[in-house]
Amino acid sequence: MVIARAKYRDADAADTAEPTSVTAPLPPQLLPRALATPSLLAHILSDKFCDGLPFHRQECMA
Repeated sequence: MVIARAKYRDADAADTAEPTSVTAPLPPQLLPRALATPSLLAHILSDKFCDGLPFHRQECMA
C-alpha cells in the first residue's frame, strides 16, 4: 500500500539560500497503526449488518 502525499516548497523561505520543503499532513485514520482502509472496514461491516454474514463466514469467503 502506498500513501501519496504532496510535497511543497515553502514560499516564505524562497529568498534564503536553502529553501525548505513542507509535506502535507496525513489524512485522519479510523484505526491508528492499522492497515485497514475505510473501504475494507465498510465492506466487512456491510457484509455483517446488511447481508447478515457472521465473521466466521466472511473469513471462509476470502
